[in-house]
Amino acid sequence: MHSLGIDLGKYGGLVEMDPRGAVTYWSRTPLAAKEYDGFAMATALETAKERAGGDVRAFIERPNVMGLFPPQAMAVGAGFGRWVQALEMIGIGWVAVSASVWTKMYLPAKGKKMTREERKAHEIMTARRLCPTRIPWDRLNKQARSGVADSYLIANYGRLKG
Repeated sequence: MHSLGIDLGKYGGLVEMDPRGAVTYWSRTPLAAKEYDGFAMATALETAKERAGGDVRAFIERPNVMGLFPPQAMAVGAGFGRWVQALEMIGIGWVAVSASVWTKMYLPAKGKKMTREERKAHEIMTARRLCPTRIPWDRLNKQARSGVADSYLIANYGRLKG
């Protein structure tokens, strides 16, 4: 089964992985005029489903809006809703995965508590180590690198945990 990893947000991303763990597709979150592009999202998902012969499942990061101001929380919820709408429309099964669950697979064992910046840097480093060539990490800006790295790690989590 192919696994799709979806990191929420306008700087998020989509990564498709085959059963062996090879990246078959990746992109940043599709946007048009700085807003979610539902048509491009659905097209990317439909193409992924065709590449997988219909045997695909999406793992999407569960939104965490605790501590966010209402406009930020609404934006996070809107992104989640757009992805879920596209997944349902294309007929791809999906599972919402909490960041606190999938990051445990990649963060160092118990020890020093990491800041958000340290955690993001570690996630990018881990994704680059696991997938050094298929994704052009150096051509992505810092925010896009973080979103695509998270998408990659979510897809890999889904592939391994099913």
